[in-house]
Amino acid sequence: MTDAEKAAAHSKAHQKWILDTLKENHGSCSYEKLVEVGEEHQCDTVGAMLKILKNRKLIHFKQMFLMFPMHKDEIVTLLNNDGSSESTAKKKKPVAADNNNNNNNNKKKVESAKKKVAPILFKIGDEVITDNDTRSACLGVITKVPTSGDGQYGIKFYGWKAGKEANYAGNKLTKATESELQKLPAKSTTKGPVLTSNNDNNNTDNVDNTSLENDVAKLKVNDSDDKKVENNNSSGDSSVFYTHDQLKHPGPFPEGVDVTKRETYLSEEDTEKLFGMSKEALAAMPKWKRNNLKKKVQLF
Repeated sequence: MTDAEKAAAHSKAHQKWILDTLKENHGSCSYEKLVEVGEEHQCDTVGAMLKILKNRKLIHFKQMFLMFPMHKDEIVTLLNNDGSSESTAKKKKPVAADNNNNNNNNKKKVESAKKKVAPILFKIGDEVITDNDTRSACLGVITKVPTSGDGQYGIKFYGWKAGKEANYAGNKLTKATESELQKLPAKSTTKGPVLTSNNDNNNTDNVDNTSLENDVAKLKVNDSDDKKVENNNSSGDSSVFYTHDQLKHPGPFPEGVDVTKRETYLSEEDTEKLFGMSKEALAAMPKWKRNNLKKKVQLF
């Protein structure tokens, strides 16, 4: 594959996750959200990708070109093929010529909608891994199943992504196997609370609200514990330190190291040498700026 073909393939892949992110967020989200997701995909050209998609009339935003953090609150909207936004398109209602035609059209649309409803692949309480194409082990628990043809499942994450929630299409999820759960880091393999339904047919109208509230409370406790661990690492209070060679890309890394925060396992001396500042000053920087520095020293 030539360099030009590789560049085109990278551009196509980045445009795809941008469109997928907008779909998962019901057709629109802030530029800041897309930059955060871009960091997970190691994409530092989010603005350029958005410009390309806007020129292709697939998305819309007001500015000519988005720059971070100046335009972080700008809303990016997914467009339909006719140039209208998805939220606008959903508000359109069919107009019938007369009452008889209206009844017939409504019946046909109801039957057609029933055929298009995606099958329920998971039930509330199932532990799943998102982005099953890459098996990236973003572990979460199903909190909501689709109630219409949108096929969107509600996910509550725990482990290294604790506290975050998102909606995913069924084809982006895979039920986690026992062997996969055992391979995850210690704080990710902790079983999440199982959210149960009173109906084996996955009908969310009859969910036991009392049980659901108790399970969500358990999730919050787990989230709090994970955040305490993260705070200990970010403050540099850990008594375990590793050298730059042990922590730099591509690994393998020491057991128990959070690969997304490898800089917190450096000693104060090594931090000063690599970044020219203290661990406290580095931790206080904006995430996007800190990640740019980490890339230069192979810690991202």
